[in-house]
Amino acid sequence: MKIRKAILGCVMLLASCSALYADIPFYLVEWGVMGGTSYYVGDLHEHIFMRPQYAAGMQVSYHFNRRWSITAKSQFCEIGFIKSSGLPNNRLINTDVTAEYNFFRFDMRQYDPRIKPVTPYIAIGLGWSLFGKKFADNSMYVPFVLGMKWKMAPHWTMNIAWQHQIHFGFDSDKIENSANYDNTYKLNKSNIIRYDLVSTLTLGISFAFAQKPKKCMICKDEKPKKIKWEQRVPRD
Repeated sequence: MKIRKAILGCVMLLASCSALYADIPFYLVEWGVMGGTSYYVGDLHEHIFMRPQYAAGMQVSYHFNRRWSITAKSQFCEIGFIKSSGLPNNRLINTDVTAEYNFFRFDMRQYDPRIKPVTPYIAIGLGWSLFGKKFADNSMYVPFVLGMKWKMAPHWTMNIAWQHQIHFGFDSDKIENSANYDNTYKLNKSNIIRYDLVSTLTLGISFAFAQKPKKCMICKDEKPKKIKWEQRVPRD
């Protein structure tokens, strides 16, 4: 009877370790592309999605865990202006780094009910933009992102991202390509409302790789075969 219990204990211990190793792998790096639309809000446009144009880009992310990650992104977009202005469209190359936070523990559905295959997320960071003729003008900007992610497969993720970029400093008032529309409302330089804003709404798909090494939490060792189990038979 005691031998049966000992065998059963070993089987249960090994099964527990196997279950921990059988979960969905966690990947550290993710690379993706996106495409969608872009628009401008500033001295000429007072409302969002006026004269929308195109946007496309790519990004790479490093995941610290299922909630936090850091993303480097580069986008090429075009913004248009109301026809009455007579201004030509402007093209921008935007490059930024943002810190992302998932509202849920994001991954494929598995034994942990707290892990979800769909999550909303936010991100904020710092970026640099080139625009104008031959991209001679430049400005810094603060990107703020609202988005939604869907884990389609262990390696594949789809996301919708709505990014807002508040431009400031350097040539930030030249996004309209005309000095006639620089600070139309004569706001002082400390007023953030005087700065132009460029937004993009994109749909993206990404591929995850670089699997994080797994650990057996019960065995306290990456290799369960090193487990040492001792049976003590009580004295009669």
